[in-house]
Amino acid sequence: MFQFLQHGGEFPMIVQQMDLTKAVYSAHESMDQKELFMYSFGISLMEIFTIKKPTGNMFEVGISLQCWGDWFKGKLTRHDHFEAIARIDDALNRVPEHFAVKDRHRFMASYFGHFMSMHQEMKFSSGVIHQLLLRELDHDGPTNEMWFLLGNQMVRFSKVEFSLIIGLHFGLVPDTGLYAAVENGIHQWYFCTTDKVSLEELRVVLTLGEFQEEYNAVKLCLIYMLNGILMGVDERFKIPVWQFRLVEDLTAFDDFPWGAHICRHSILSFKHALPRRHEKRGQQ
Repeated sequence: MFQFLQHGGEFPMIVQQMDLTKAVYSAHESMDQKELFMYSFGISLMEIFTIKKPTGNMFEVGISLQCWGDWFKGKLTRHDHFEAIARIDDALNRVPEHFAVKDRHRFMASYFGHFMSMHQEMKFSSGVIHQLLLRELDHDGPTNEMWFLLGNQMVRFSKVEFSLIIGLHFGLVPDTGLYAAVENGIHQWYFCTTDKVSLEELRVVLTLGEFQEEYNAVKLCLIYMLNGILMGVDERFKIPVWQFRLVEDLTAFDDFPWGAHICRHSILSFKHALPRRHEKRGQQ
């Protein structure tokens, strides 16, 4: 491209001698020389960004390089909220003095307490995840696992790998619809009768720091940790009301198989992160 500009728009001899109408690029016959050059240049850029060749084996089943490139338009729906660690710490510092020590000790002893030791300057790279998802392989195995081709190696991501990384236990997820509402619980106390509470609204409550009852801060911080960091949801996400009901019993909250719950939602999110690819699968 730079060589083209340096020649004032005239194609250098090496470009003029190239066969730019190879069938592999499916260039239209009506294109003039300049259009063919730009088309070829665009295809070359696509090869660079997708790290694929139009003659690759994966394009022999009705999927073109251009179609595969369309999947780059997908967006990840998970977000990093590592600053939530500092917010939780600040919220616990706002607990009234007469039960501040007890509240902090209970949170640190909870099932999510060890995540407070994570480095607060960590960054989530959606680009890395995006590139990984572009290398996903179709397979006939369990639906709760994913396979990727990295170089010449097939790599699996399943609950086994997820458990090793996150350290949360697995088990049978109970019917969350069976949890009964708790009178004068944190949901009613802080959000009145509003069933749909967003992560942003929960963040505002933590920032205000009006904790008049023992363990109220602990319960709110646990839900914020779950959705803001472990689930990685958008701040507009509406937190399921069953979480507010479950956290009223801190022991039951700790015993819940959060590893299985978070892993299932993470894999589903990854599988639907590239919508055009998902639609293509549905058509086959």
